[in-house]
Amino acid sequence: EKAIKEWGRPKSEITHLVFCSISGIDMPGADYRLAKLLGLPLAVNRLMLYSQACHMGAAMLRIAKDLAENN
Repeated sequence: EKAIKEWGRPKSEITHLVFCSISGIDMPGADYRLAKLLGLPLAVNRLMLYSQACHMGAAMLRIAKDLAENN
């Protein structure tokens, strides 16, 4: 919520949610739960990766940066 508030735009303009975790897989996924908790629109594109070890965090940051700059 704090990051969205600092961003200064409405939640309806969020197009993507990128989520990564090294823990086990849950259904529904944590990305879904996070989108619901934040009140994001149902149309938000969610990308989640589980059980990819610590190196995946850097890769997901790169993906998030690319999405932010090109959408």
